[in-house]
Amino acid sequence: MTKNTKVNIISGFLGSGKTTFIKKYLDQAKNLGKVVILENEFGEVSIDSDTLNSEEINIYEINAGCICCSLLIDFKAGLEYILKKFNPDTLFIEPSGVAKVSDIAKILEDFEGIELDKIITIVNAFTFDMYIKAFGEHYKDQIVNADIIYLTRVERLEKIRKNGLDKLINDLKLLNSKALIVDKSLDQLNINDIIYENPKHDNNSQTVGENNLDLSSYTFNVDRIYLKEHLNSLLDEFINFSKYGLIIRSKGIVNDTEGKYLKFDYVDGELQIQKLTDASKTGIVVIGQNLNQKRIHDLFENLS
Repeated sequence: MTKNTKVNIISGFLGSGKTTFIKKYLDQAKNLGKVVILENEFGEVSIDSDTLNSEEINIYEINAGCICCSLLIDFKAGLEYILKKFNPDTLFIEPSGVAKVSDIAKILEDFEGIELDKIITIVNAFTFDMYIKAFGEHYKDQIVNADIIYLTRVERLEKIRKNGLDKLINDLKLLNSKALIVDKSLDQLNINDIIYENPKHDNNSQTVGENNLDLSSYTFNVDRIYLKEHLNSLLDEFINFSKYGLIIRSKGIVNDTEGKYLKFDYVDGELQIQKLTDASKTGIVVIGQNLNQKRIHDLFENLS
């Protein structure tokens, strides 16, 4: 009898923390067997794949679009390739932040050799109110179809909004009363406590809204080296909507002055920078609305 590959979809809007959550999952979960990760980036370069790279894990990338929209054929072909080549016990699907989870789930529900186990949606607690107003039904689709909702940036929310977490949890329950909502910090979270006690996905995904999210991405490379101080100045620049467009998310890996690399990650007024000793590629991705590509490219060329 042919085995079924157990599939977990790890969804979440741009910058919510999907890759970090998957890394935690892989570090702690038991009995995963042979693992493959199907990673879909909205931009043309996958910045996060190195974070998950391991000799025991195969990563299959689909870039430059959304697997529930323009890359639907690539997604189906990718699934067939993964099942045939790797025959994994566990498959993680990390869709782009703008993906509609309901569309992906419906494909999986009819796909032979696959068992959809859970949909886990990562929600940035701090940006929830802003994103649900700006992106409406598209954003709700990820929440409505989740079996588990994991909250990130909770501390930032609680610093500026009294009772902000209580209101957020109530809003999420109004959208999805069945999902387990988890607000523990990542260092306190035990993955096994939430994935094995929660029932399997019920194969009854609901489509919310249409595929009409007006976002674009710009992917490029810059032939220069950077100091950390150069990248820190991005915070002041990115909020200039009239000059660059509305930048929702940006990340990249660039060369530093010591022959190594700097990785930066920007979302909603927060910028994180870390030094890397090694990287398989360099590149910069900017995602947003009405992006002025020339000005963005010039910005990175001239950072000082």
